[in-house]
Amino acid sequence: MRRTHLAAVAALAALAVACGSSPSIDEAGDAAGEPADATTAAEPIAVQVGQKLSVKTPALVATYALSKAQVVTSGEYGSKPENGAWLVAYLRVDVAKGETFACACELSLVQKDGKVRDQAYADIAGKEEFTSTDLKKGQHTDGWVVFDLPKGQINGSKVQLKIASLFTDSEYGYWTVKV
Repeated sequence: MRRTHLAAVAALAALAVACGSSPSIDEAGDAAGEPADATTAAEPIAVQVGQKLSVKTPALVATYALSKAQVVTSGEYGSKPENGAWLVAYLRVDVAKGETFACACELSLVQKDGKVRDQAYADIAGKEEFTSTDLKKGQHTDGWVVFDLPKGQINGSKVQLKIASLFTDSEYGYWTVKV
């Protein structure tokens, strides 16, 4: 019985190490927009909005692209942001290997002053909301994410990509905002 228990513990430890390995992140795309060769990141990196971050783990290879960032101060039905302005940005997720649950909840905004904000919900004319969905190899999803923050905090803020898993809750990278 004791050997079975030790074998089970060892197997779980090996699985935790394999699934919790450091992701590889592509820092930038080439002229054609393809991700650059991946390098293993010891720390999360920051790229500009418009560049791609590619997450590579033993179970998942996926590309996250945040682009078209803009400031909006009123919604489709006359609504206004609570904090002064909405930062809206287009997110596309492509899966090349494995499967994942793509969710705007994987993004948060870190203002210049360090305050962290979650995604806001607003109806912005012509901006279809990013909806959460399960993705498998060869599939993608896209849409607009919205953050509500003071207008003076937008430039220089960072949108953080943080993918939660059973074994890790790691920061994978940041897009630095300049609009």
